[in-house]
Amino acid sequence: DSLGDQTAIYTGDYQMSAAVYDTGQDKVLFIFNGASQYGRAIVGTVSGNSISFGTSTVFISSNISYVTATYDPDQGKTAIFFNDNGDSNKQKAVVATVSGTSVSFGTVATLSSADSNIPAKDSTYDTSENKILVSYSKGRFPAARTTEILAATISGTDISFGSETEVLSLTASDIAVQYDANANKSLIIYTNANNSNKIDSRVVSLSGTTVSLGSETNLYNAAGDRTALAYDSTNNKIVAAYRHDSSLFFAVATISGTSVSYGTEVTTGVNFGQSLVNHNFSYNVSANKVLFSGRDDGNSYIQKYVSARVSGTSITMDTPVTYYSETGDSYEACNVYDPDQEKSILFYADGTAGAFKNP
Repeated sequence: DSLGDQTAIYTGDYQMSAAVYDTGQDKVLFIFNGASQYGRAIVGTVSGNSISFGTSTVFISSNISYVTATYDPDQGKTAIFFNDNGDSNKQKAVVATVSGTSVSFGTVATLSSADSNIPAKDSTYDTSENKILVSYSKGRFPAARTTEILAATISGTDISFGSETEVLSLTASDIAVQYDANANKSLIIYTNANNSNKIDSRVVSLSGTTVSLGSETNLYNAAGDRTALAYDSTNNKIVAAYRHDSSLFFAVATISGTSVSYGTEVTTGVNFGQSLVNHNFSYNVSANKVLFSGRDDGNSYIQKYVSARVSGTSITMDTPVTYYSETGDSYEACNVYDPDQEKSILFYADGTAGAFKNP
């Protein structure tokens, strides 16, 4: 691997982030909360080993948190989901449209009016139904709360929602959901508060805006967290990531009908503990490897990435690579793959400015 040049994105502090690749515009869209914790997005253009950015644009002038985003290739738009802390912690969404190096936004819509202070949230695009699936924890700790999933539909610059389907009768502190194009199903994994915080999972089927769930299947039979999923489109497998104690593990998932099975987990050897968002995991098509990036809590909070190759139901781990070595001042991280340039873009915070490196 080789690392490109570091480029500053934003000179202020930020906390929550997500990144998507817009295949219609061949651009990267980076979403974060910036000054006053307002929701912002900025367009990036990759050229060789460098990336340049337009101007960040505010999509809501309110304190937001717990961001996830998914690109809709049929509409050529991105849906951004977030908690609006400035409006009783309601779950909201907005449609982003990229044009050149600029981004514009539709009207903010309310996904759930429940006062929700739980961080878990993730989304994925179901190409068979042309809908976005978004899962989130609903309610305020320590009151009654649940984990839900629903379908979202983009039309123009607006977004609408189907009915909620309950995944879990308690809050999942970590959620990841990923569509499997080979199976035409999605997989959701979560920390199960009903099962001693073990990592459990369900296969998700979508018909129109109606969501149905397969039976619960255990992924990891001990307490875990920091869940994430990536889809290997070459081998038609989902790779699951989760942390137990001081290491992150990968395991290959195989969906068959409404059931899922898992291969033997492999440790990354890194305590990727910094993030509560799910944009740390992606698939690099040109390298035929999944790539996870983030902060190493066991090594002075420096930033690392690790890649791994799938073969059948097995996975082979590469040696972790350090891409930001300043100790003690790194926090947020996410990454995204640019298929046009065949590059992975790594975003991270260095304490005062968002920046990236490009392996």
